[in-house]
Amino acid sequence: MLRQSIIALVGCVGLSAGCGDDAEPPGPLEIGFHDEVSGDFVALSDSDAVPIVLGANGLNMIVPSLRAEGIDPSGPDPDISVNVGGILMAAVIQGDNADMDPQNGAFVLWDLRVPFQTDLCCYNCAPGTIRARLEDRSGHAFEGEVTVQLSRNGTCPDTSVCCANLNACPDPAPGQLCE
Repeated sequence: MLRQSIIALVGCVGLSAGCGDDAEPPGPLEIGFHDEVSGDFVALSDSDAVPIVLGANGLNMIVPSLRAEGIDPSGPDPDISVNVGGILMAAVIQGDNADMDPQNGAFVLWDLRVPFQTDLCCYNCAPGTIRARLEDRSGHAFEGEVTVQLSRNGTCPDTSVCCANLNACPDPAPGQLCE
């Protein structure tokens, strides 16, 4: 009997969801944007263009939204970063945690501001990998990643954006250096 109890205990410990827990594990996290016309969440796919916008505080930023199913929507903790060529170019600024809105069987955290704190020429018209992690109050973590084309005005190359010198960017070979 003791042997059977130990086998059952080991079997329960080995399960990722826990013994007797019928809940499904959290699903993936979708990274997208808020379609202002329809009001819907639109998921981003690899190679999609993502606009760089100027924020009220004068920083360039992207404004993604996050969507997850099976999440506790009350006050999740988001973490978003943008990497260009392996270099961290932007990260979400922590603020008050807002509740997620229900939409089409899932929950959406709208319009997160992710500012770039380096010169625009360092990442404009470059592929950027957006990585997002969202943890809910129960400790479930949802993760997603998408590689997009970052663009200030939708046109690349953007000859109006350039760096004054190579020291302006952490990458020693920025795409657009002023002559």
